[in-house]
Amino acid sequence: MRHILERHTINFPQTESLPVDGVRVQHVITELDSVAVRFEKIWGVDRLPRLVSDATRTKWDAQMEKLNLALEQNDSNMVQELAAGCIRGWQVMDAEAKAAGHKPPQTPEAWLCRMGDRTLAIVATEDDAAIYQAHLPEGSNTVIWPLQAITNLVGEQYEAWDRQLVKLGMSDVAAEKKKPVGTFSDSIPF
Repeated sequence: MRHILERHTINFPQTESLPVDGVRVQHVITELDSVAVRFEKIWGVDRLPRLVSDATRTKWDAQMEKLNLALEQNDSNMVQELAAGCIRGWQVMDAEAKAAGHKPPQTPEAWLCRMGDRTLAIVATEDDAAIYQAHLPEGSNTVIWPLQAITNLVGEQYEAWDRQLVKLGMSDVAAEKKKPVGTFSDSIPF
């Protein structure tokens, strides 16, 4: 299924407070950001490019790389052209993901708790963390941790925790954690 997209043209406001190139770049990026936020609220932060074909994802990555280079060089004409392409890219990825049968996530599942400094901590799966990230109000006192990040952290600290348990005289707890699973004395094979 092929989707035909309208060519996106960005019209610039005229202002005397900033150099024309600066206004053009700012306006283009503001418009591109609003499109990105709209799609990320639907699909989650950084999730949509993972749902499309390798060819589309590669083209998207190349377009973003070119846009970043044009921004570094402050080339307003190139920024305008590439940003318009990125907006079309969001539309293409959305259409391709839907055509492949992907659906935007519904209500994400997460564990929420307050830390000592009253920061709200949200722990969720990778995809659900992306949804929360997309809907997080700017400046909110919230951190979002994907489960994989928690798993990595625990894995890095596991040995250190065992040493601390032994130091605290809780070597029986450390030893209990290391008991092999499945060594039972009964004959039931599960």
